[in-house]
Amino acid sequence: MKKFLLLAAMMVALCASAQSYSLVGYINGADYGWYNDADNPGTYLFDENGKLTATFNQVSYVFVKLSDNSKWFLTQNYVDFTGNSATATMVYGQNYSEKMRVPGNKEVTFTLTEVDENTITLTASVAPEPMAACWMKHNWAGGGDTSWTWKHATKVEGTDAWALQAVYGGSGVNVNSVESDSGAKWFATPTVGSDVAVGDLCNFVYFEGQDFVSIEKVVPTAINDINVTATKAYKTIENGQIVIVKDNVRYNVMGQPVK
Repeated sequence: MKKFLLLAAMMVALCASAQSYSLVGYINGADYGWYNDADNPGTYLFDENGKLTATFNQVSYVFVKLSDNSKWFLTQNYVDFTGNSATATMVYGQNYSEKMRVPGNKEVTFTLTEVDENTITLTASVAPEPMAACWMKHNWAGGGDTSWTWKHATKVEGTDAWALQAVYGGSGVNVNSVESDSGAKWFATPTVGSDVAVGDLCNFVYFEGQDFVSIEKVVPTAINDINVTATKAYKTIENGQIVIVKDNVRYNVMGQPVK
């Protein structure tokens, strides 16, 4: 009898561990996977790693259920995207009734993490749209608040980097696709060259794909050497850094040879 009970408990545990999760809700303009669809686990199934990728044809409102419809996981408050992602704690059994809003006509990657048997965390993200323009804000001359202004950066051809030259002021950098504080991204600790000091003329480079700002001191003589025959030079990215190649010699954005 004891062996039978132990075997039964093991079977229950095995079935529970094999339980899968489905994404359901108000999807593509209609209820999907709700009570009237209780026997259908749906096509939006999370894999064994808690991953799911889906594209909806319009804004949709989602939550999660166990595929056998035994538990529904919803949010306490309505959750929307902030930037390119959203994260929600979803709970079963607390009379929660809200959902996560996800954009339409974009590929959304969902990641589900189990917290305990009645709680999950759902994260949704979309790939950011490439910037059409780039602006940077910094205390350029190191002169306090009066020097905090926006400057327009230029796209480095053939890369995802945006660059400008200006005087380093010793602080972080704001980056935005428009000349505005609204929606700007703040980089409190950009990557700053070891030889950079306040007052130096520097190259400010925002690497859009890797999402970081690099600040390196300008070396005028080396830059001039490159610019003399700029038509014979080309730019590329190696290990996340812009490299200028001229006459088989590789230079960084400060114009210094790269070994």
